[in-house]
Amino acid sequence: MINLLSVFWRIMLRKSSPEELPGSNFLLISTFVFFLLSQIPVGIRLYESLGEVFQLLFLDAILLSVWLRIIVQLSGKLDRFKQSLIALFGTGGLFNLMVGPFLFVYAPYLKELSSLDEIQIPAWITLIIFIVTIWSVLVMAHIFSRAIAKTPSVGLGLALVYMLISFLISSSISAP
Repeated sequence: MINLLSVFWRIMLRKSSPEELPGSNFLLISTFVFFLLSQIPVGIRLYESLGEVFQLLFLDAILLSVWLRIIVQLSGKLDRFKQSLIALFGTGGLFNLMVGPFLFVYAPYLKELSSLDEIQIPAWITLIIFIVTIWSVLVMAHIFSRAIAKTPSVGLGLALVYMLISFLISSSISAP
């Protein structure tokens, strides 16, 4: 378990790649569950019902899986799909654990906002959330670029397009 966490951490530091992870179905399911569970505490505080939380969590996981499947299939690197998805779920879960405590405190206030000017979040918390968000996009870009054997800039472009698509779909579903 420590070795596995070490690999995820090294992937987050861009010192390792998804190919270093075992491609087992058990690990895929385990990291998927970890990815979902890591988002539940904040999700429950942000949304009205547990059903809505799970709908959005599964949507996020499905969008990520489909996006990865499309890019690896188009690049002819389908054999890298499972390890890359494990890397995305594992590192995503770790990022959720990092930023979760900061979001958890402010989640009840965030769901009532009509404008970001209405809430007073300490600047250091905003900065931490911003840094972790940028870091997570860069790690996603690293995983994408390794999955399709392209340059980091291609991976970054794919990560940004995924984030945009995910945001647009998720916000259209969760909009009142």
